[in-house]
Amino acid sequence: MKIEDYFGKKIDLDETYFLFFPEKPREMSRQQREEYDRICKLPERFKRELLAKLSPKDNPNVVEVTGKQLIEITEKSKSIPYFCMNFEKNKRLMLAPAEHIDFYVRHSKVLAGGEK
Repeated sequence: MKIEDYFGKKIDLDETYFLFFPEKPREMSRQQREEYDRICKLPERFKRELLAKLSPKDNPNVVEVTGKQLIEITEKSKSIPYFCMNFEKNKRLMLAPAEHIDFYVRHSKVLAGGEK
Protein backbone atom coordinates (compact mmCIF):
# COMPACT_ATOMS: atom_id res chain seq x y z
CA MET A 1 0.00 0.00 0.00
CA LYS A 2 1.60 3.26 -1.19
CA ILE A 3 -0.16 6.41 0.03
CA GLU A 4 0.24 9.76 -1.72
CA ASP A 5 -1.01 13.23 -0.83
CA TYR A 6 -3.35 14.35 -3.63
CA PHE A 7 -4.80 17.85 -3.34
CA GLY A 8 -5.18 17.50 0.41
CA LYS A 9 -6.52 13.92 0.34
CA LYS A 10 -4.64 10.71 1.03
CA ILE A 11 -4.94 8.24 -1.83
CA ASP A 12 -3.63 4.71 -2.20
CA LEU A 13 -1.87 4.29 -5.55
CA ASP A 14 -3.28 0.77 -5.95
CA GLU A 15 -6.86 1.46 -4.82
CA THR A 16 -9.78 1.98 -7.22
CA TYR A 17 -11.33 5.44 -7.58
CA PHE A 18 -14.38 6.49 -9.60
CA LEU A 19 -13.77 9.38 -11.96
CA PHE A 20 -17.08 11.02 -12.98
CA PHE A 21 -17.54 12.74 -16.34
CA PRO A 22 -14.20 11.89 -17.94
CA GLU A 23 -13.36 13.43 -21.32
CA LYS A 24 -14.52 10.30 -23.11
CA PRO A 25 -17.47 8.17 -21.91
CA ARG A 26 -16.62 4.58 -21.09
CA GLU A 27 -17.55 1.75 -23.43
CA MET A 28 -20.38 -0.42 -22.13
CA SER A 29 -21.96 -3.72 -23.01
CA ARG A 30 -25.16 -3.58 -25.02
CA GLN A 31 -27.21 -4.62 -21.98
CA GLN A 32 -25.62 -1.94 -19.77
CA ARG A 33 -26.21 0.71 -22.46
CA GLU A 34 -29.87 -0.30 -22.89
CA GLU A 35 -30.50 -0.15 -19.13
CA TYR A 36 -28.79 3.24 -18.85
CA ASP A 37 -30.75 4.63 -21.82
CA ARG A 38 -34.01 3.27 -20.35
CA ILE A 39 -33.36 5.11 -17.09
CA CYS A 40 -32.45 8.34 -18.91
CA LYS A 41 -35.82 8.35 -20.71
CA LEU A 42 -37.80 8.31 -17.45
CA PRO A 43 -39.33 11.45 -15.92
CA GLU A 44 -36.76 13.55 -14.05
CA ARG A 45 -37.90 12.63 -10.53
CA PHE A 46 -37.49 8.89 -11.22
CA LYS A 47 -34.37 9.30 -13.35
CA ARG A 48 -32.37 11.06 -10.62
CA GLU A 49 -33.24 8.45 -8.02
CA LEU A 50 -32.38 5.50 -10.27
CA LEU A 51 -29.17 7.06 -11.58
CA ALA A 52 -28.06 7.69 -7.99
CA LYS A 53 -28.58 3.99 -7.22
CA LEU A 54 -26.81 2.87 -10.40
CA SER A 55 -23.50 1.14 -9.81
CA PRO A 56 -20.49 3.11 -11.15
CA LYS A 57 -19.73 0.05 -13.30
CA ASP A 58 -23.06 0.53 -15.11
CA ASN A 59 -22.67 4.27 -15.71
CA PRO A 60 -20.91 5.40 -18.93
CA ASN A 61 -20.02 8.69 -17.25
CA VAL A 62 -17.81 6.94 -14.70
CA VAL A 63 -14.39 5.43 -15.26
CA GLU A 64 -12.63 3.26 -12.71
CA VAL A 65 -8.99 4.25 -12.25
CA THR A 66 -6.25 3.40 -9.79
CA GLY A 67 -4.73 6.09 -7.60
CA LYS A 68 -1.63 6.06 -9.78
CA GLN A 69 -3.72 6.50 -12.96
CA LEU A 70 -5.68 9.30 -11.29
CA ILE A 71 -2.51 11.26 -10.57
CA GLU A 72 -1.25 10.71 -14.12
CA ILE A 73 -4.57 11.82 -15.68
CA THR A 74 -4.67 14.92 -13.47
CA GLU A 75 -1.13 15.93 -14.38
CA LYS A 76 -1.56 15.21 -18.08
CA SER A 77 -4.86 17.09 -18.39
CA LYS A 78 -3.78 19.92 -16.05
CA SER A 79 -6.97 19.48 -14.06
CA ILE A 80 -8.07 20.03 -10.49
CA PRO A 81 -10.12 17.41 -8.65
CA TYR A 82 -13.51 18.08 -7.09
CA PHE A 83 -14.10 15.46 -4.43
CA CYS A 84 -17.46 14.01 -3.50
CA MET A 85 -18.46 14.98 0.05
CA ASN A 86 -18.02 11.33 1.06
CA PHE A 87 -14.82 10.79 -0.91
CA GLU A 88 -13.10 8.77 1.82
CA LYS A 89 -16.01 6.33 1.77
CA ASN A 90 -17.13 6.15 -1.89
CA LYS A 91 -13.93 7.22 -3.73
CA ARG A 92 -15.85 9.45 -6.19
CA LEU A 93 -14.51 12.61 -7.79
CA MET A 94 -14.49 14.61 -11.00
CA LEU A 95 -11.85 16.73 -12.68
CA ALA A 96 -12.16 20.33 -13.88
CA PRO A 97 -9.74 22.31 -16.04
CA ALA A 98 -7.24 24.19 -13.88
CA GLU A 99 -7.70 27.40 -15.90
CA HIS A 100 -11.26 27.64 -14.55
CA ILE A 101 -10.22 27.68 -10.89
CA ASP A 102 -10.47 31.48 -10.60
CA PHE A 103 -14.12 31.34 -11.64
CA TYR A 104 -14.89 28.63 -9.07
CA VAL A 105 -13.11 30.50 -6.28
CA ARG A 106 -14.90 33.80 -7.05
CA HIS A 107 -18.25 32.07 -7.47
CA SER A 108 -17.94 30.18 -4.19
CA LYS A 109 -17.07 33.41 -2.34
CA VAL A 110 -20.13 35.13 -3.83
CA LEU A 111 -22.36 32.23 -2.79
CA ALA A 112 -20.91 32.35 0.71
CA GLY A 113 -21.86 36.05 0.96
CA GLY A 114 -18.33 37.38 0.69
CA GLU A 115 -17.14 39.02 -2.50
CA LYS A 116 -19.59 40.73 -4.88
